[in-house]
Amino acid sequence: MNDDTRVSQLAEYHRFYGDTRFKQLTLFTAAMSAAGAGVMQYPAIRWWIALGALFVTGVMWVVEVRATLGGIAAHNAIPELFPPSHKIKIFWREINSSYAVLLLHIAFYVLWLECIRAWGPSACVSFYLGVLVGLMLSIFSGVNWGAAAPCGGQ
Repeated sequence: MNDDTRVSQLAEYHRFYGDTRFKQLTLFTAAMSAAGAGVMQYPAIRWWIALGALFVTGVMWVVEVRATLGGIAAHNAIPELFPPSHKIKIFWREINSSYAVLLLHIAFYVLWLECIRAWGPSACVSFYLGVLVGLMLSIFSGVNWGAAAPCGGQ
């Protein structure tokens, strides 16, 4: 394989992850909209809807972290197209789309966890299990992002 073909394949791989992240965010937004509408239309089962939305949020959180890491690896594999970030001065590395989407997932997870606490039975096991899973998701995100910190604009 010549160098042009290699760079073209790696660029296509990087584009695939960008496209995947867009589709995941679209799916997540649709699921959260449906859950919000379900809570408003069916107040008798809103606790179950919130529990389902919490599960979907957790799954999409993991999928987003994995796709972001794949995108970062694809980005870093083609320095011919993207100069290494240590050669470019980036003002605030933490302000990028990866962290914005991660904060979106965290916010929805906390929202649904609070809804479960407010609407569920007292001393609800699902709330405490959700808190535990949320802590595990936070550790998972921190460990994975520590291994491959997103570069600006990713």
